[in-house]
Amino acid sequence: MNIPLYYLRHYQSIEKTFWTSICEHSIQIAQHTICYLTPLNSPAFNFIYLQPDSTHHAFMQAYNLFVSQKKNHTLVIPEEMLPKVIDDIEALNYKRDSVTTAMALTLSQQKEVNLPDNQVDIVLANHDLSLWAKPLVSAFYLSEEHDLVIQEYVRYHEDALQQGAPQFHFVLLVNGEPATSMTVTIEGELARFDDIGTEPKFQGKGYASQLIDYALAFCRQQRVEHCFLDASEAGFDLYKKFGFEPLFRYINYVWCNKNTMH
Repeated sequence: MNIPLYYLRHYQSIEKTFWTSICEHSIQIAQHTICYLTPLNSPAFNFIYLQPDSTHHAFMQAYNLFVSQKKNHTLVIPEEMLPKVIDDIEALNYKRDSVTTAMALTLSQQKEVNLPDNQVDIVLANHDLSLWAKPLVSAFYLSEEHDLVIQEYVRYHEDALQQGAPQFHFVLLVNGEPATSMTVTIEGELARFDDIGTEPKFQGKGYASQLIDYALAFCRQQRVEHCFLDASEAGFDLYKKFGFEPLFRYINYVWCNKNTMH
């Protein structure tokens, strides 16, 4: 993909803002290698992010940081650098997990989307993240027995808000019940969308589209110029409808300590 360099820099900047705000520790191993750690021993909330110029030495430092703590984590790698590190990844017992796509939208180029006429309410839930949290089981592909994971994730966001993180937690309500939620992080002219999830019984009714449309309008009010997100394979087509364009793909690998549950 022939992507303007400023887009990539903007994406990396707002990505770092989001993860730094909600993770207990953000450790910059080297210029192009960064670790995000939380108290949860789950690969869904602990990461090593590599950029194309990451070195083997920096990667091994990051790997040893996690493994010395027996902490389960996800290694996030731009697809273009995979051939450079695949032998190391396999030797270190990482297992390929998912593929996500970094996407960008310049708001002046947003496409109009036909939205359903459902009667819904959309609220800012920064004051009560329990509303926002309910649909997240879908966003993280978790089953109901993972309530503790969601509770901890909510606490990370509450702590971030108390520390002044520039985050907005939106919830779409259907008859007063949380149906779809998302997080919007804004820094200057940049915004990032995360945690987009819809309760299973409300899926397929256009609620995610309505919430995204609302969030884009909110960003425009905040004088945002560029919006970014990291799309799952399932969500890719939805974001394309609004005009989000792919920047690059991330290949995600998971490392789990065989003596822990994951």
